[in-house]
Amino acid sequence: MYLKLSTFFLLIQFFALAQTNDENNRFLLAQNFEQAGEFARAKQIYSELYAKNPGFYSYFEALNRMYIQLKEYNNSTMLLSKELSKKPGDINIIILLGRTYYISGNESKTDSLWGAFLASAEHNTSVYRAFANSALELRNFDKAIVYLKEARERTKDKVALTYDIANLLALRMQYQDAAKELLTVLDIDPNNIRSVESRILSNSQKPGAVEEFTKYVEANAPKSKPYHRFLLATLYRESGRFREALEILKQLDIPLINNGGEFISFASIAAQENEFAIAAEAYSHVISAYAKSPYISQAKLGLAKNLNRSVYLQLADSASAWKPFLPVKKFDESGFRSTIDSYSEIVKTFPHSEPAIDALFSLAKVYYDCGNNEKGGYYINEIVKNYPMSAYYVPALILSAKENLNNGKIDEANSVLQKIGNSAFNSKKHMAEVQFLKARIHFFKNEFTTAAEIISAIYIELRDNQVNDALEFSLLTNINLSDSVSLALFAGAEMDMLTGKFDDAYKIYTQLAGNENLHLLKHFAGIRMMEIDIALNRYREAVERGKSLSAVKLNIFADRAAYYTCLVNLYGRKETAEAAQNMEEFLEKFPSSLYFDNIRNLLLNLKNKNI
Repeated sequence: MYLKLSTFFLLIQFFALAQTNDENNRFLLAQNFEQAGEFARAKQIYSELYAKNPGFYSYFEALNRMYIQLKEYNNSTMLLSKELSKKPGDINIIILLGRTYYISGNESKTDSLWGAFLASAEHNTSVYRAFANSALELRNFDKAIVYLKEARERTKDKVALTYDIANLLALRMQYQDAAKELLTVLDIDPNNIRSVESRILSNSQKPGAVEEFTKYVEANAPKSKPYHRFLLATLYRESGRFREALEILKQLDIPLINNGGEFISFASIAAQENEFAIAAEAYSHVISAYAKSPYISQAKLGLAKNLNRSVYLQLADSASAWKPFLPVKKFDESGFRSTIDSYSEIVKTFPHSEPAIDALFSLAKVYYDCGNNEKGGYYINEIVKNYPMSAYYVPALILSAKENLNNGKIDEANSVLQKIGNSAFNSKKHMAEVQFLKARIHFFKNEFTTAAEIISAIYIELRDNQVNDALEFSLLTNINLSDSVSLALFAGAEMDMLTGKFDDAYKIYTQLAGNENLHLLKHFAGIRMMEIDIALNRYREAVERGKSLSAVKLNIFADRAAYYTCLVNLYGRKETAEAAQNMEEFLEKFPSSLYFDNIRNLLLNLKNKNI
């Protein structure tokens, strides 16, 4: 008897399991149809499954999803209404039904349904958030804001919801309203200033955002509210009004800036925008107003660097900045006396600190730029000898190697680079730069195979401004010549270029450019001749050569020659009409050139009379 009953129950379980497996298989089949975009076939299966098991939420939800996909909104409404009658007050079904009303064009029914539910009882903020999120999914931002504001009225923790409201208002480009909300956050707790600041800055790239934020904060930032004033200073800084921003910061007495750190950050940003005088004033303020600040060494170093930049700007030939090469020029050391004294004071006042090592490095650069290689080398040796673990150790050796190369001292440069090992503190970028310099040294020594091997291994790590140089080196060192005499001549000319012997280099390039058997190398030599012509203000010769080179078929430097021709006519010869014609021809002839965007922007600025 017991055996028969056991067998009976096992058969029941077997058939139930078989039925379940069949439903699962059909559900998976329907999902496959849905993923393939065959919604009608998926709907048929989901409908059958739901009819058999109406209490299973996944079947109901999937069937409704197909009604929506097939735009059968009436069927969706009937299905959801039926389910809602079984489960009155079910928030998920109410949200789904409201969505169906909305996408079917009946927005008023959505508002009525959702509004009635929210008004029917006290709800926590998570319920309002659920409706706000659903409104957002429907791109109904205004309604989402309404729900979030209603939620805020029902909670003590208003800050998070206020941030959400401000975000949505900013998304709607209602920046002044967003600013109002964010100032409310500051009124609740001024310690939220950094969070408020970051949310405003996240919108700073949007057209008109900073201006609109500024208008509201300007009108609502009295002196009695220092954190509102701080926010105004941030907005002034973002809009380039550095002087006004700095004046506000000087007037504030809040913990946020008590040690002068805020002025250090401000000065750094101002310097990046070439506002060197403002940056110097900010650094000076830290030195005078926060004598015990831990940032004093940074302030003094920053002040010295900004003075240094100002000197470089005064001495630089900005009118020639467009040229690919310039004759080697050394500055008068007397012009840098104040910056040299400032750096020297930092070394003396903060011995063995990172700012002091930075100052040593800066002194080396100044002296090298002034042609005082002895003093430049002295400060490099101070870093190399005393601070091998400093972040400036490798840059100091790289600077020394470059200076040796610039003076034609190939073996000395190579010897300096050999001191740089593969220590953990060497960044990949620095090591790639070291390898690049080594490749150049091998090239100058006519060891072309070794140079090619080094270059091919470091493309990915090079800085952007070195990639093109590396590509050129790779092309040169892989030229298939019957002998290496011509390439050796080219390497010698390159060294002459590096050391400023333009006339000597020009003679060699002329010889190579006239050799019809060289193909790639003769074109490269022609480009170098054009670059020297430009450097020495021989603009007529440069234009003639540029037109000749850009007209040669299978010349991989044709676009560069045409690019230089545009620049010479625009900046050198001041022939704007001819330059514009050159640019239009360039855009038509070289659509894939690396210089395409530059020429397009130049032409646009020329037409808009911004040049």
